[in-house]
Amino acid sequence: MPKIFISYSHDESSFAAELHEKLQEAGFDVFFDAKDIKLGDEVFDKLNTGLDTSDAMLLVVSDSVQNSVGVQNEFSVAQEKGLPVIPVIAENVRTPLWLRHLQTVDFSEGKNWSLLLDRMNLLLVQGENLSSKSTLFEDKGTSKQ
Repeated sequence: MPKIFISYSHDESSFAAELHEKLQEAGFDVFFDAKDIKLGDEVFDKLNTGLDTSDAMLLVVSDSVQNSVGVQNEFSVAQEKGLPVIPVIAENVRTPLWLRHLQTVDFSEGKNWSLLLDRMNLLLVQGENLSSKSTLFEDKGTSKQ
């Protein structure tokens, strides 16, 4: 099964943990730092390995992501590697400028897990092309600019 890297500000740890759980229940292999990085591990090595071995990134968007250098670095590496990046809007916030060109999944008004899991399956298992601007994802997140 494809592997998904979860990127998030630690202010959104509980949301990211729930996302990790739902993805694993659906059969996806998931890199989630809270589970995959242990005491004594070289953090940056683990993050690089997680990104190197992933097929996509889910980026949890919240107010605190604007100031998270770690999330922005992970996003930059994912872009360099050509990984699809899917922003998941976790709260009603202005979409950061550096994410506005991407299709989003809006969870700010309620979590639609079946939509997200169906879309991830289409993208990663069935090979749908994100760049085609297809209807894979709702684009509600960009309307909160």
